[in-house]
Amino acid sequence: MAFYGLTFNTNSLGDNRYMNSFLTAAVEFPSHVICYIAIKKFGCKRCFIFFATLTVICMGAVPLMQQVDVWASVVCAMLGKLLATVCYTVLFIFTGDLFPTMMRNQAYGACSFIARFGSILVPYILFLGTVVHQSLPYIIMTAILFFSVVDMCFLPETKGLPLPETMEDARMQGQKPQT
Repeated sequence: MAFYGLTFNTNSLGDNRYMNSFLTAAVEFPSHVICYIAIKKFGCKRCFIFFATLTVICMGAVPLMQQVDVWASVVCAMLGKLLATVCYTVLFIFTGDLFPTMMRNQAYGACSFIARFGSILVPYILFLGTVVHQSLPYIIMTAILFFSVVDMCFLPETKGLPLPETMEDARMQGQKPQT
């Protein structure tokens, strides 16, 4: 939701909408490089928690910066978009690490299906920003992303572990082997 919310809300950031659209697309390239390096070094769980927390901070700062300076809000939104893209990519990789081989395709399908609800709701949430208050979309998206960070704390770290082959392997992820 944060990814699509920041993407769809580019035109309402003020100043030059064409430059904002260009910047929104341009920040996706370095995000994949950052994601690759960070996952190799720290693993998916820690990367998601770190980058999503930074995204929460950036998204929370956008409405505050809109009152101060237009370009400051654009910079916060673009930094948030970069970080949200990293989070989105990390989640895609992490999904494959969590589920056993026989269920991996179904898991990707189910997760993509659920994720589409967020992308469907984004235009309505952005519309609330024009009707109720311009900060409301950022508050909603920030709160949802914050709760996903909290939820991620309860999932196992998969860095350095083999992909699970069976449901039993998947259940045992993150637990210490019994001796």
